[in-house]
Amino acid sequence: METGNGRIVNEPGMEAHGIRGSAGMRFLLDPIQETAWAAGVLCTGFSVKVGSGTTTIVIRVKDTKGKPKVAFITTHSYAECMEVWFTALHSTAYSLTWLDDRFA
Repeated sequence: METGNGRIVNEPGMEAHGIRGSAGMRFLLDPIQETAWAAGVLCTGFSVKVGSGTTTIVIRVKDTKGKPKVAFITTHSYAECMEVWFTALHSTAYSLTWLDDRFA
């Protein structure tokens, strides 16, 4: 579910489609390159924060004008975060919301 603050939160009953095929293999080997290709941005990196029962991935990019943006994905595990990230890039089930990076 996409929330108003730009976060994608995977709730029970909202299953991602799985990481499959050649696009899935490319994503697992190099998620930064695959994000750049699929989203049309320059992906500068990502960070992972593990909390009590949740995992958050922060994806950092520069848009086509060179402006730094971020997207957040929060789920119950790292594997689920990666699955939601992949699904957001390659389907219409989720989409990443790019917010201005306040710390850039």
